Amino acid sequence: MTDQPTEPPVGAAPSGVPRLLALGLGVAVVLAVVLGAFAVQAHRSVTQGEQRTSARDEALRAARQEALNLTSVDATDIDGDLRRVQEGATGDFAKDFTAQSTNLRKVLQDNAVQSVGEIKDAGVVALGDHNATVIVIANSTVKNKALPTGTPRTYRMRLELSKGGDGQWKTAKLEFVG
Repeated sequence: MTDQPTEPPVGAAPSGVPRLLALGLGVAVVLAVVLGAFAVQAHRSVTQGEQRTSARDEALRAARQEALNLTSVDATDIDGDLRRVQEGATGDFAKDFTAQSTNLRKVLQDNAVQSVGEIKDAGVVALGDHNATVIVIANSTVKNKALPTGTPRTYRMRLELSKGGDGQWKTAKLEFVG
């Protein structure tokens, strides 16, 4: 037997180095794809979290304003006060408030009621894409013909809010709670 040369064929790599490079490149590509997917998911989660925080803040702001509108009235500008409450209302609350407005206007004017509200605290207890529940604590000093020096009042309200097609949160239901 003659010894055959052990030279690699022409064009073949003299060792396994190119295979390792190809394998390393393949692993790097897979790793890049996986990391990219994680980055996209992380960005999506951050964006959704920011949107949820923004929605919570907007609902809280709307509930605080509606509670302030309800606890701040002046018989000398009762139409403006009633209009502000109505602008922040929707659904059943808007219907009920509109139905009671004439009687409410008369009572407030006849008794020369003045009330200055102050929001003490508020918190979102439930939040969905188009609805929210907010608890608001408000204080006010109510003056009228019978109590010209005023008397302090504390209100605890649960406001059910709905987000309309215009993106605005409005009070759909209002309940005074203990």
